[in-house]
Amino acid sequence: MKTTLNQHKPSRNISIRLIITFSLSFFLIASFSQSQLIFANKSTFTIDSIVINGFKKVRLSQIKPGEDKILNVNSEFANLHSIVPCGFVIYYNNLAIKGQCSRATGITIEMDSIYIFDNGISKSNNLARPTCLSLLFTNASNKQTISFSNSSKSIISISEITPRIFRIEFDYAKFQKSPDVTIGLNTKKYTKDLSFHRFDNWNDTLIEVWIENDSLIAGDFPIEKSKEYIIDIDIREYESSTQQNLESLNIKSIALVKTYDVDWEHLPTKRFAFDLEKLRSNPTLKLTFHNKKYKLNLKEILLNSDSNGSFYQITKNGLKRK
Repeated sequence: MKTTLNQHKPSRNISIRLIITFSLSFFLIASFSQSQLIFANKSTFTIDSIVINGFKKVRLSQIKPGEDKILNVNSEFANLHSIVPCGFVIYYNNLAIKGQCSRATGITIEMDSIYIFDNGISKSNNLARPTCLSLLFTNASNKQTISFSNSSKSIISISEITPRIFRIEFDYAKFQKSPDVTIGLNTKKYTKDLSFHRFDNWNDTLIEVWIENDSLIAGDFPIEKSKEYIIDIDIREYESSTQQNLESLNIKSIALVKTYDVDWEHLPTKRFAFDLEKLRSNPTLKLTFHNKKYKLNLKEILLNSDSNGSFYQITKNGLKRK
């Protein structure tokens, strides 16, 4: 069975966290010595502290409302982060909001500002209230997912990412008034109250819910409980005739459950969802693309992986793991 999807990459190489998290990307460059990071407190709360983590840790003390804190990023600090990923956590109003630092080669940024508001943080001098909230549901039971609903009728869309993973988009304002979800599995329905979500944190627009046996649980999905394995293969070097090329990409395996054509950031990609138990028993896959044949042995990957998926790319030089 094949389904066409838009923009859903398998998401649990990184288990999606319910922790109040907001990914802000900014760049620390090793090529200059006077870069600055400015944290501007536009909120009505005192910032308790900001911790920047990486090869070494930098802690900024309290920032009162209306004040700024400037961190001079010297060459030594930037050089450390050219090879070591870093991030920051801002603590205030009982929130712990995360941002991510990364290195960008060939770009010079002499100053970067992070604006802190009552309801979250932003790279620009304003922060808009979200219009939608996403719920990521994973089915780790032996039952089939058949329906989603909620009391405020605030569901905008339902997307099948895999046979066991679904993304449900809610209208933010309507959902906030009645934050719950009801999920139908086979002939039984399960309802979860989601009022614990911090709707005053506009950076956090994701809730994760999963089910095992008869328990509907809110929180991080444990990878070790996964019952499927996902492989995404992109064919960007052949995108001149996308659909025709996707149709010619096939995998033979008794563990294969379903395939999807995925438009992931405009990269022609095909997704293969496998039954994990069957795949472990038969880890060798036979892949065909046009007149070429490939063999893919996942035995070592399945033994050592801490995720439920992997990414490959077909190039003119062969199949490579990304």
